[in-house]
Amino acid sequence: MTIYEELLQTIKYSSASEEAVVSLMHTNSMVMSDFDQFIRQFGITSAQYNILRILRGAHHKGEELGRNDIRRRLIDRVSPDLTRMLVRLEKAGLISRDRQRRQGEDQRVVPTRITQRGLDLLDALDGPLVERNSRSMSGLDQEEQLELIRLLEKVRLGVRNLPPHAANQSFQEPESPAAGQVAEDAGEPSLGPQD
Repeated sequence: MTIYEELLQTIKYSSASEEAVVSLMHTNSMVMSDFDQFIRQFGITSAQYNILRILRGAHHKGEELGRNDIRRRLIDRVSPDLTRMLVRLEKAGLISRDRQRRQGEDQRVVPTRITQRGLDLLDALDGPLVERNSRSMSGLDQEEQLELIRLLEKVRLGVRNLPPHAANQSFQEPESPAAGQVAEDAGEPSLGPQD
């Protein structure tokens, strides 16, 4: 099924790059939605799974990671609050954090490690997840999968090389102080131009 059919799109995209970006975003949404539903069967979220995988890798290297070290390795770096996720994983007994630190020591460097319970959970997930990944990529042979990996690396490089705020600078959203005031009155931060 084409991206046009899946999104009920009848107007042609203005360029191949626009269609490619929309297709990539839609595919990411589908993959992540399926992955999240699959992973929740094991009592964790996809973001928590990502943290546990990071900590398992560190465990095998004999490393302990602080919060910022974990954040730098996350797949989704705009995830919800990392500290809150670490607290939940610790309460579930899947990770431990060494809180014995001196007065004033930076909270972001508290050593975090995966527990045996966390390792056991990932071990239980590994087989089913390998099978799931294999089935989700079954439309591509191994050579095509390697080509996809190479192409996605090029896309990420292109995104990294974008200048900050590369949007068309000639467009300026009209100011709407009334809308900003409504948001502030509702106890929410304003989303107007002053933000």
